[in-house]
Amino acid sequence: MDLQDLTIVVITFSRQRFIDRQVAYWKNSGAKLLILDGSAKAHPNSGVWNLTSNISYIHSPTTYRDRHLMAADLVATKYAILLNDDEFLLNSGISQCVELLESNLLVDCVSGRAINFFYKNGEVYGQRIYKSFSNVDDCIPPGVERMREFWNDPDGYVRHYTIFSVMRQTVFVNLIKQTFATEHSNPYAYEILMHLLTPLQYKSVLINELVWLRSGENDPVSIKGFDRSIRFSTWYLDPLNVSEIKAMLDDITECVKENIDLYEVELRDEILRQLNEYVLADSQRYIGMSREVSPSITKRMVTQFKSASKRIIVARFPNSIRRKLTHNSTTLIEAAEEWSANGVGVDSAEVKKLLQLIINFHRSE
Repeated sequence: MDLQDLTIVVITFSRQRFIDRQVAYWKNSGAKLLILDGSAKAHPNSGVWNLTSNISYIHSPTTYRDRHLMAADLVATKYAILLNDDEFLLNSGISQCVELLESNLLVDCVSGRAINFFYKNGEVYGQRIYKSFSNVDDCIPPGVERMREFWNDPDGYVRHYTIFSVMRQTVFVNLIKQTFATEHSNPYAYEILMHLLTPLQYKSVLINELVWLRSGENDPVSIKGFDRSIRFSTWYLDPLNVSEIKAMLDDITECVKENIDLYEVELRDEILRQLNEYVLADSQRYIGMSREVSPSITKRMVTQFKSASKRIIVARFPNSIRRKLTHNSTTLIEAAEEWSANGVGVDSAEVKKLLQLIINFHRSE
């Protein structure tokens, strides 16, 4: 499918090699690629990219929040989606998302199934993630009831990630501007905000199609004013942040109150109740651990290969045995095949293309 009506928005910082990889993947897709780079220096290829019709590179060493707000002002296509700089969206998968938006005007945002991947010792491993993700009953309109149902996931968070969904341009602009309108001291507040604002105002849908390859190649970026080391729940429960949380609740209520048939106080209480339920469950699971933010899949693998001799020994075993010894049973291809066996649409040819792109990228380091 021609993706000329879609803009892929990449907010990046200090990982310019990964920008090269995004450009290599998207340059012939037809989609618009909008890169907002907060690195200290502009990418050396930026001049060449900006001569390409579907690539816009902007060097803007501003804050993470500022670059999102900038993106909201720049997206001009019918549809848009956010993408982390080291991750992938399958062309085939987002084509299905766009087709649904084209055919059903009652749907505002569309996301799909996901795989977490990482590269180690010449092989790309993969694992199906968010297997419990599901849809809210289509009959429930945007509003408080849809918000409650959207946050009713067996794994204790939301039904699916609207923050990484294909959205109509007006929806994207509105949600980004609402989400990032106020600066917050905890970065996860922005994600939580979007996952509250979306079901209160819009209808999001999950399709049974492989769309998102989530990267475990890097730790999440933490920069000044954007420290990922503290969970949202820890921050929320800290008495020092009471006034900021009150402001956040006021912002959400102000954004949605005109479209919801509740008194403002009742609406605010419903949003607060949902936040409290999530924070309580999340704190019981994670707070008090030696490290509240779970280590990336990459770091777990690194600890298994501390010894050079072990690397040499393990490398001599066949792939099937080597994967078991490294506590990983599936490659990226096998993870995709597992999704397919469970009824998920998978473009095997594109997964193989991405596999080779990832391998070539790491071999060129």
